[in-house]
Amino acid sequence: MTTALIIIDMQMLMQERISNGRDCVNRHAPENIDALLTAFRAAGKPVSKRLIHTVY
Repeated sequence: MTTALIIIDMQMLMQERISNGRDCVNRHAPENIDALLTAFRAAGKPVSKRLIHTVY
């Protein structure tokens, strides 16, 4: 069995909220996601990112 990391919809709105100092569900999510990406890539495991663009 192969292990892969799939990241779905890391929304720009969440990053905008963090950048503007507003509350969000998980303020450390971007750092945690980056750490996961780094670890999976270092281990040579597959990574897939999917972005969903929403227009408000």
